[in-house]
Amino acid sequence: MIKRRSHALTIAGALVIGLIAGSLSFGPISLFAETVQTTAAVPQYKINENGQTYGSGMYAPDSLSLPDLILADGDNGVQGYIKKADINNDLPKNPTEALEWNKKLESAPAYREVPLYDFDGVTVVGSFKIFNPLAEDSKEIVNKLLNNAGVEDVE
Repeated sequence: MIKRRSHALTIAGALVIGLIAGSLSFGPISLFAETVQTTAAVPQYKINENGQTYGSGMYAPDSLSLPDLILADGDNGVQGYIKKADINNDLPKNPTEALEWNKKLESAPAYREVPLYDFDGVTVVGSFKIFNPLAEDSKEIVNKLLNNAGVEDVE
């Protein structure tokens, strides 16, 4: 029972990261990017008057190479930028932190809302929701995804 729950939580944690990456339209996020060597070139991003880089994260080889402000489509259909710090600041850095992070996400809401900024990084133009599949109220959505992948329901 515990082993099955552990597998389901691991899969659900991977889904969280995949959903974040997919919603931002860039490649896979490496939680341990500082230990991974890449040969891909880091894109050259524009810099705003506040010294922040901005642009699409689509061609970033890893999460550390993302611009400070990442191009995203907001909840109201408005295009803007979300801050890299708003999505990366609480990601786990090791397996122990990942287990604690999963427990924390279980009691968090189904969505976490972050501001959507203009390219200046100051003017808020909307909001962007990040899905949390480990939240108690998200279990039905997660169970459908897991069942489609051939995994039993999360309890």
